[in-house]
Formats: sequence, structure tokens, C-alpha cells
Amino acid sequence: MIDSILNFFSWLYNTITGFFGWLLSLFTDLITAFLTMLKDFSVWLFDTLLGLAIAALNTVSFPAQFLDFSSHWASIPADALNLAGYLGIHTAFSIVITAYGIRLGLRLIPYVGTLFK
Repeated sequence: MIDSILNFFSWLYNTITGFFGWLLSLFTDLITAFLTMLKDFSVWLFDTLLGLAIAALNTVSFPAQFLDFSSHWASIPADALNLAGYLGIHTAFSIVITAYGIRLGLRLIPYVGTLFK
């Protein structure tokens, strides 16, 4: 008789703790799903804003003559180009532009950017 009462209460205890464990599991799954949905919404919003920015930039007419350096390059005299080749001006420009690119990249990383101010 006492064994059956103890078995009943142990079954009741296990059932109640199992229910609350399931409820806790459900709550954590809901929180995880909400955070995933929030992350997906933020990615969607960022993608939409970038799409709008691309559409806005595509509507602006930008003349391609500004990007055509061949006319400017042709106007430089041959002797000046020869001297620039001997002095290594193209190498110097590439080193300077690479250095600025590395500096910009280091500045974009928050902790490393504070080291080189």
C-alpha cells in the first residue's frame, strides 16, 4: 500500500518536473527562434537598403570621360614619361596607395585602429 502511494507521488513528481523541463525547453527554443528572426530581419533590412542605394546610384548619370585616363596620359610628353619611368614614379605611387589602403584597413578594425592614432 505504501509502495503504491510512493510510486504514485514519484510518478507525479517526475511528470511535473518533466512538464516544467519541457516548458523551459519550449521557452528557450522560442527565444532562440525570436533572435534568429531578428537577425534575419536585420540582414533583410540591410540588403533592402543596399538595393535602394544601388538603384539610386544607377539613376545618376556619371560621364565615363572622367574615368578615361588615356586622353590625359597621351597629353604627357614622351620625355616626361621616360624620366618618370627612370625615377620609378609608378612604383612610388603604387607603394603610397598600398600604404594608404593598409592604413584604412587598420583604421576600420576598432582595436587595432586605436593603436596607430
